[in-house]
Amino acid sequence: MARALRPAKHLSTAQIDAVVEAAERAVLIEVARYTKRPVFLKGGPGPDTKDVTLATSLETSEIIARALLPDTDLNAGAVAYDQWLTAALVASTEYQYINQQIRTDQAAAIYGGATLDASPHGGRVRLLNGTSVVFAAWDTTPLWAAEDTIGYSDEFALWPSNQTINVQLMPYAAAGAGERFMVLGVIAEPKGTGPITK
Repeated sequence: MARALRPAKHLSTAQIDAVVEAAERAVLIEVARYTKRPVFLKGGPGPDTKDVTLATSLETSEIIARALLPDTDLNAGAVAYDQWLTAALVASTEYQYINQQIRTDQAAAIYGGATLDASPHGGRVRLLNGTSVVFAAWDTTPLWAAEDTIGYSDEFALWPSNQTINVQLMPYAAAGAGERFMVLGVIAEPKGTGPITK
């Protein structure tokens, strides 16, 4: 089941844009369905928008999508102030990096990751809904083998309203000072309801 994150330098801009835009569209539609608010969608209507009210422009959209932030959205890692940093890691021991329930008026998607350390201790990353449903398991080894710190999945994992985002890391080597691992993803919410958009 473990799939490798594909190093960004081996992907075209169009391939990266496709997964990022699909994730963004999915979270916007989820929030629009749940909140019954109008949303502007790049690419316009489609089969996935049957029960969604569409806004005519970005300005009239009542829902926004933005990058996931480690502390603001996910309560991730060992420090506050929106830094991607784990606590100390023990080799071959699973570490609970993120375990955060999103609000009822939010939806989130994760489509990749990046190691921000010069000497990563990476290994496996698992994305779960709560503690039981495994969405994805990624091997991060190709990131350091390719000497590329950013990796993308072919698909994104989606957490609809009120679900719990659970991200677990299994390092190959110990990291006493922690690991700077960034989760690449997007979150959608009604304008003016989140700490960033108020």
